[in-house]
Amino acid sequence: MKKTLALLIMLALLILPSQALAAPQVKMSTSEVNKIYFEEYNVRLKQVKSNISKIKAPACQNVASLSSQYKQLTTNYNKLKKSKADKTALSQAKAALDKSKKSLSEAKKACSIKTAELKKAANNDLKEITQLKTSTVKALINEYNKGTITSNQFNERMLNLAKHVDDYFSAILEGLK
Repeated sequence: MKKTLALLIMLALLILPSQALAAPQVKMSTSEVNKIYFEEYNVRLKQVKSNISKIKAPACQNVASLSSQYKQLTTNYNKLKKSKADKTALSQAKAALDKSKKSLSEAKKACSIKTAELKKAANNDLKEITQLKTSTVKALINEYNKGTITSNQFNERMLNLAKHVDDYFSAILEGLK
């Protein structure tokens, strides 16, 4: 009986406190991880979205010159009409104006199509990086909370993920230039 009592006291004083010290680390949550490791994420996301909305495809470069040419031909045609020029000069001016208008319309259409494609690709890249970040963070938090990785491993992997996300944002921004 004395031995049993002594074992219980020893269990209460020595073994249980040491098990409490060996208990798993503090649980992590997604919001804590985002605050610690991804504080720049929302800033970079807004920066990329802003650049996406301002994007113009390389095909849009000739739209400005075609537009100014069209305005010039319109002014010329209107002057000829006011001065009551002969029919051949008016018909030639009208034909040049119509040709310029058609070229401008085609260039604007190509510009909008290319710009839409670039925006769609950039938005898909944003979705991809957001999904990667979310799934990786959840997986690492689960591993950490289960005790399968140490806090140092968790920290190292999170820092690597944060760097990868930042590099991905930089690549998207570079592609938008």
